[in-house]
Amino acid sequence: MAGAAELTPPESLRLHTYRTLLGLLYSTGLRIGEALALNLEDFHAPEQRLFVTAGKFHKARWIALAPSTTLALEAYLAHRTLCAPSVPDAPMLLNLRGRRLHQCTINHDFHRLLAHCGIDRQHGAPRVHDLRHNSASRIIPSRLSILG
Repeated sequence: MAGAAELTPPESLRLHTYRTLLGLLYSTGLRIGEALALNLEDFHAPEQRLFVTAGKFHKARWIALAPSTTLALEAYLAHRTLCAPSVPDAPMLLNLRGRRLHQCTINHDFHRLLAHCGIDRQHGAPRVHDLRHNSASRIIPSRLSILG
């Protein structure tokens, strides 16, 4: 997250987009493709949830958001509104050209962030997808303890 805050150009939406994307993947367990497919209309702030229309096997589902995730997403969208149109079916996460982010760009930039943070990319380097698995390992045990 700290590395994402230092992305250039500093006055662009890019650093906000990457901080939001990384935080969203980590806190919700979304797949990268699901996050990149989100549109503005998929975020329901009052209910603190996201609607994933393009899930695995084309299944749709609701994702509950923590209050802190909702606040972070609202802050990102405030920045985003200043840079691009805010029609309901517009992409939520934008690249420098104001278009939907693509996974190949994310992977490239994620490797640059790893290098910036001094994380070795050799032998089992973290992948963007690993953020999702970290989320599951934090969420599932806490839910099991509630049920048990």
